[in-house]
Amino acid sequence: MVSRGWQNADAVGLTLHVAGSIWARRHASQRRTVLAAVGVLVLVSACGSDNNSSTHGPLFGGRSNSSGPPAASAPTELLKAPPGTDHAAITAAADIVRARLSRMGVTDAIVTAQADGVDVRSSADPYQLHAAAQQHATTIAAITSTAVGPCNGPGAGSTGAAVRCYVLGPTLTGVTPVSNPAVQAASGAGWKLTVAIDPTEYKAFRAGLAGGGTGPLALVADGSVVLAFGSGVPAVQSAIGPPLAEDQARQAAAALAVDAELPVALAPPALPTPPGARVDLDFWTAAVGVKICGAWLANAPASGLDTGVHSHGDGLVYIHPFNQGEAGDKATLGLFLKRGGWHASADQLSLWDGDEHRSGTTCPNGQTAQVRWWVDGAEQQGDPSTFTPRNGQAIVLSFDSDIAPPGPPPQMSGLYLPPLGAATT
Repeated sequence: MVSRGWQNADAVGLTLHVAGSIWARRHASQRRTVLAAVGVLVLVSACGSDNNSSTHGPLFGGRSNSSGPPAASAPTELLKAPPGTDHAAITAAADIVRARLSRMGVTDAIVTAQADGVDVRSSADPYQLHAAAQQHATTIAAITSTAVGPCNGPGAGSTGAAVRCYVLGPTLTGVTPVSNPAVQAASGAGWKLTVAIDPTEYKAFRAGLAGGGTGPLALVADGSVVLAFGSGVPAVQSAIGPPLAEDQARQAAAALAVDAELPVALAPPALPTPPGARVDLDFWTAAVGVKICGAWLANAPASGLDTGVHSHGDGLVYIHPFNQGEAGDKATLGLFLKRGGWHASADQLSLWDGDEHRSGTTCPNGQTAQVRWWVDGAEQQGDPSTFTPRNGQAIVLSFDSDIAPPGPPPQMSGLYLPPLGAATT
């Protein structure tokens, strides 16, 4: 048993996809058009904005990278070593941390070995510092199965908002051929990760990835999956996304620079709490399923299509805000439901089946039922309408007499897993 969470029955895990005919839509009132084909999302702005602007600057209160020497006030981070660690091991670790930061494009770092760890003074953001402290080299492996929820047994857990437990196949390749990992924003279409592949190692790198077949792949850092992505044919200049969440892209980009082992475990800094969805910047989707008296409802009908929080009738909530009134903590499940004329609370559901369901009333079997709800397999408390969905999450609203968890919603098949492919400009 991989997890006590919701187990996906698909043998290759969440083989996520998106239909281009659903993603492709025109927002004339917002003067933007989002055009999509399967596996590709391209934003075309009527205002002529730069869709591939590089965003190496501050993130979540982070720091701007600089090519010059750090100012005297540059932040310092101590990556602590276990007590009693030999100083020679710390010195060797400092050299590797310095090289990792250089591969990330952080050229202003002053890295020194201290008695209790490695001291870093630099413009590196928290994601880069976290990866700099990673003990093991990053690898890429095939995903053989996926469970929704945390790992309560064998498996590799995910990082980020969506909680998954992956069973992985053997390592397909390391990341030594990868260089220049960068994160870019496509205005209103989310984020993407770009990398260069060493031409002299391209053939071997491509062959390694091909060993995973056509199923999903995992970028693995210190035993955790920092990014799950679709298989594809890499190019010398490659990309994953959009649409990724920014924290996904940042953490993956930093991890791709880690191609060597540390001789000692260093304590990484805490990762920042990502912000809510931002206007004309983020593009998130989450699956929403409803189970009434043992039966799953059909997908929520299309609604709110002229807004940035809406449904296409494919079982997903789309969150890409057009204004501050639907951004951040205002991008709630309740707002999504309201735009379809529906409602949910801690003890009542009025949804697209046309019926009202209240805790304490009965199902057709005569058994008393309760309103309950789950996010990524974990039961939640309180009012579901106040919940703010995050990218890739699986949400279930339930009215049932059965006390067992409902399992993963069928709408999860509509979630999109961006593939690896050639970078486009």
